[in-house]
Amino acid sequence: MEPISFLSDSEQKTQELAEDFARELQKGSLVALTGQLGAGKTVFARGLCRGLGFEGIVSSPSYTLVNIYKGRFRINHVDLYRIENTDEIADLDPDELFYPEGVTIIEWAEKIKQMLPARKWIIYLELAGKNKRRIEIFDSVWPDKIG
Repeated sequence: MEPISFLSDSEQKTQELAEDFARELQKGSLVALTGQLGAGKTVFARGLCRGLGFEGIVSSPSYTLVNIYKGRFRINHVDLYRIENTDEIADLDPDELFYPEGVTIIEWAEKIKQMLPARKWIIYLELAGKNKRRIEIFDSVWPDKIG
């Protein structure tokens, strides 16, 4: 299946795209965010949380690894930027990574791609010029272009 591709020229458009996408997510959905540093993973995660009904502040859990929010259902927002290998997340409760009764959003998901369930959404964000981001949405199959 070919990815769905978008070009965004602002954080607001990126968040709006994520909000629209999130409205289609169901309990048990996993969204794997990947892409270059500064490409907009946290901005996209913010939009996902808004689309899932969370109205509070969404910040990157780089130091805590996991933030949990309550929207239509529980949202686990995971950020793996600081981890070097999967041993560093061994102490996490598996429900924090893959919560079946809510939605899990994982930034830097490529760091644990072998651990990810077969069914997932992969969102690849990349810089595409001044203030522009290319956003590609893949259904389940990890694309070769992201390693």
